[in-house]
Amino acid sequence: MSILRKLIIWKERDFFIQQVKKPLRLGLIQAAKRFPEPQRNDCTRLNSRILLEIRDEFFKHHNNGCRDDMFDAAFRVLICVYESDPYYSQLFDWFMKQCIDRGWKFKNPHPMMRQWKE
Repeated sequence: MSILRKLIIWKERDFFIQQVKKPLRLGLIQAAKRFPEPQRNDCTRLNSRILLEIRDEFFKHHNNGCRDDMFDAAFRVLICVYESDPYYSQLFDWFMKQCIDRGWKFKNPHPMMRQWKE
């Protein structure tokens, strides 16, 4: 087990949940509300439309309703920023290409079974 995993999941679990992850989640949700809801007709970039399709597919499978608001916020920010800001869209493209080029390994082909519907 990695040092980070031991620290975040075991040793300082309550601290990270209450003092780090919860404020981050709530802040993301609040900030995302300032962005418009991205719609297919509003997006001209192919990759923005792909992100919309991924978002829709994600919510067909995600089965943890108490986190839907956080994931909705994350997708909203990602899609709106990707569509509207070439700087960030190019950085995201670079990041995705690096993952593929470096042989990103998927830990498990079936995400957390309790929170995922096939």
